[in-house]
Amino acid sequence: MTIDPNTGRNHLADNRSRWTDTNLVIVSATDDGTPPLSATNNFTVIVTEVNSAPLLTVPSGQTINELATLNVSASATDSDLPANILTFSLLAPPAGMTIVSGTGAINWTPTEPQGPSTNVITVVVTDNGTPALSATNSFTVTVNEANTAPSLPAIADRTIHAGQALTFTIQPRTQMCPQYIDLQPRSRRACGRDCRCIQRHLHLGHNHVRREHNQRHHRSCYR
Repeated sequence: MTIDPNTGRNHLADNRSRWTDTNLVIVSATDDGTPPLSATNNFTVIVTEVNSAPLLTVPSGQTINELATLNVSASATDSDLPANILTFSLLAPPAGMTIVSGTGAINWTPTEPQGPSTNVITVVVTDNGTPALSATNSFTVTVNEANTAPSLPAIADRTIHAGQALTFTIQPRTQMCPQYIDLQPRSRRACGRDCRCIQRHLHLGHNHVRREHNQRHHRSCYR
């Protein structure tokens, strides 16, 4: 605090370290007579808290493969003294994404159906001041398609007569298209993946393969 010696005007600097203080201010005025005489008086200045919004920093854009884990963190600062408690949250995040409210740590493992995709991640940080104030910022996570090898169920041994046609169906199953394909009409959901039902017709005779015919059927995933 300062005072103009000529006008008596007081000025209190913006010093957050002294906010919410109660200050007793003593003012003295002295004349230039002979002898100089003075008068003294005082008043109280109470400085109340004015909440300031936190400042939020989010990660830069991220690129990961589906089924891989993303671990990044948002951070925030608060200029209030004493500093307010900050709480992090996500605004409409993709399914499975979480954030630790007290630290801003973000975790996500996108599933197979979530790739490929581009996701705008919006982070919100809120203080506990009065009134509570918040800051919002966003970053982008791009999820790439990652091919996975299919799995093929075991095929049971078969016994047939020479010259007899052997027909069987192989139904591969992959993480890309986890539902077995059923060629019978029923309720279905388009998979959008390379799901195939492989039907093999084998004609066997005299201990050698006479003919092998592979027929691939592209179908949607049936429920």
